[in-house]
Amino acid sequence: MPLSDSVKVVDSNNQSHYYRKTQIESLITPDQKIKFKNLIPIVMEETSMIKCFDVCGIIGSDLISGLICIIDSQTKTITLATSETQYQESYRFSHQFQEKSYMPVFELYVNNNYIKTLFDTGSDGFVALKNEDYRMLDQNSAIDNKEIGYGFSSIGLSGVALQSNILRTKIKDLRIGVAKFRDITVETENLPYTLMGTKVLEYGKVVIDYPRRIFYFIPYTNEAVVIPSKSREFYLTVSEGVLKVSTVWGDMSNVISPGDRVTHINGEPVKDYDFCESITIGIAELKGDDIKKLLIETKSGKIIELDYK
Repeated sequence: MPLSDSVKVVDSNNQSHYYRKTQIESLITPDQKIKFKNLIPIVMEETSMIKCFDVCGIIGSDLISGLICIIDSQTKTITLATSETQYQESYRFSHQFQEKSYMPVFELYVNNNYIKTLFDTGSDGFVALKNEDYRMLDQNSAIDNKEIGYGFSSIGLSGVALQSNILRTKIKDLRIGVAKFRDITVETENLPYTLMGTKVLEYGKVVIDYPRRIFYFIPYTNEAVVIPSKSREFYLTVSEGVLKVSTVWGDMSNVISPGDRVTHINGEPVKDYDFCESITIGIAELKGDDIKKLLIETKSGKIIELDYK
């Protein structure tokens, strides 16, 4: 395929990168029922993290802006439907798009405040708070328990987010229309929008009617849901095959820092890890609910023993 000029793309971490454009004459769904013509996709680098998911590309909202997209975790299906007939569902589950683009940005109720929120299938968490939205909630006295961390906590189209201060708090009352959630631990990120990630699909069906600019969330239960979470003192990541500290919270920042290297887990020397495997299937030695004993080598060469659970 011929390559053409570059285009600037800003990812979910507010990081920008230039990608070359190309042209695809036609793209057809596996059932042969929907066909797209004369597409102008961007060409991602071979080092992009999409290789971790064994896919050839990412579909954006612009491609399916004339369709209805239905995501149902109970049936494990993603359905694309033509939009001649409006999706038949109660309007109490519906939310109008809040931006002029075809991105599914809707209003999320958070502790008596409303926040513009993007439903992002590239985010695997429940909610990630935009820094400015966190400050707004803080100014409105909508949050009271706060923790400060440093490091990075997300990966976008352009790679790992830059290290920065991260805030962590608990949202007592979050609602997507009639769906209610309680006591949700959230963290801040340098985002263009607060994000609603794919964790929400465990609790309801999502329907996006792009032509009519309506986002539906149909909960699987009428009861308020408490989202389970683990608030660790530090997080780990794999960088160039090495298991390292990625984020440190609270007083732990006086002990270790991002980039410090894990040398042993439960007395056994660590091996080289594959980054893609670490984000798709996890690290076997760290799985389970039991406490792991880690030896961490700091940048100064000091060896620290810490519990990880």
